[in-house]
Amino acid sequence: MKIGRVLDFRTKFVACSMISFFLLLSTVFFPSAVLGDDSAAQTLNISLVSQKDALLPGECTKYTATVQNLGSQQRIDFSIEGKKLSWITLGDAYYDFTANPFKDVIFYICPPIGTPSGTYNFAFNARSRIDNYTASKPFALYVIDRPYLEIRDVTTSKDIYKLGESIDFSVNVRNLGLSDVKNVMLIVGITGADAPDKQRLQIPVIESDRGNSASGKFDFDRYSARGNYVITASIVDDIGDVLYTKSKTVNMEEKSELKQETAVKSDMLSREVTIKGANTGNKRDTIILQSSGMSYLALYSFAKQPDLIEDAGGMKTFSWRCDLGPGEACTVSYRVEYWLLVVTIIAALGIVYVVYNIVEQPEIKKKVIKVHEREHTVHITIRNRSRKPLHEVHVVDVVPEIVSVVPNSFSPSIKPAMKGKKGGSELVWTFAKLEPQEERVITYRIRPLVMLMGNVRLPKAKIYAVDSRGNKYRAESAVMVD
Repeated sequence: MKIGRVLDFRTKFVACSMISFFLLLSTVFFPSAVLGDDSAAQTLNISLVSQKDALLPGECTKYTATVQNLGSQQRIDFSIEGKKLSWITLGDAYYDFTANPFKDVIFYICPPIGTPSGTYNFAFNARSRIDNYTASKPFALYVIDRPYLEIRDVTTSKDIYKLGESIDFSVNVRNLGLSDVKNVMLIVGITGADAPDKQRLQIPVIESDRGNSASGKFDFDRYSARGNYVITASIVDDIGDVLYTKSKTVNMEEKSELKQETAVKSDMLSREVTIKGANTGNKRDTIILQSSGMSYLALYSFAKQPDLIEDAGGMKTFSWRCDLGPGEACTVSYRVEYWLLVVTIIAALGIVYVVYNIVEQPEIKKKVIKVHEREHTVHITIRNRSRKPLHEVHVVDVVPEIVSVVPNSFSPSIKPAMKGKKGGSELVWTFAKLEPQEERVITYRIRPLVMLMGNVRLPKAKIYAVDSRGNKYRAESAVMVD
């Protein structure tokens, strides 16, 4: 029994001595194994900088992790820990350090739309491949709550607008979130020919699960606006990022509007005509400027010769052709002289006046009828050709000395006043009134005092009268012999 106990004791002693010996050797020859963690911690340093620490869902932020490697480790692996790794975009997974002990590692975190608000924790890790030591830099990202907005539609009062009209619009926004939204900013732009600038609109508040709208209009230059236009409305956040966009297409009609204006300056002998054509539309077109005048008794002079002259029915038509773009105009002019016409008119008026006076004058005719060699009958016919009655009508006839008047041969029985006159006797019949178109015949007989060869030649008979206005008339007869 004693021998066994002694052996057991010796065995335990030897075993303990060997363990103590090996522990002593490990302390002397392998100090790095004991101090390895502290040494590695001193050779890998991480600093982290971010653009912002709070985001709205749908936004992104940039991080820059600067890794300093002061140790002998060459290849360092980079990684990020956290529950939302799908949000992360990491540029470099590892880096081989050589002469430069610093490395900037860039990565992005983008919480998607619909992410609940709250704090999300992450850690950036740098791990040495030699000893698997990992240096870590924890950081947090706060996601801000944002109600979800969308543009339901962009509306206009009509799809096709007339020339010169403004395009009005309304942007209808819906809040699909659980909280009210204030000061919703909208940017509304329009694209197309000569489109105006964008407009910035604001909706003061949109309640949760409600809608609201903002309205405006775009004004255009009348001559340059034409064709299709696309209205684009966007919801933007405080920094100008676009959150939602919707568009609508409208049309501005394209047509020409041609107008012609004519101005005339005239005096007694001439006329100056100015014709202006204008295109007040937004489409190029051709206008035909026209003017007309008399074909005769007029002299024309043109600043620009007409493209076409037509002559029909005693009138001339002048035509000029102008090709006009939007907002363009053209002007032509000519001068016409009427002095030939005036002279003709004056001559015609003179003729009319003469004819009128002839027509208005009373008519008197004298005719001598031979009864036989010793006696002749004198017929004097008077007629009022005027439309007015004549007063104080005097018919005067002269009987030469070589003949004598047969007594009581007067018809009608009105006896004329007789008075001597050089070379013969003067007979005067007086009538108080001669109605319009009234005709009277005066006859008397004469006898030659000597034998005459051929017919008796008597002087002309005369008539004198006045009308109701005091105008005097006088006429002489021709003498006809039968």
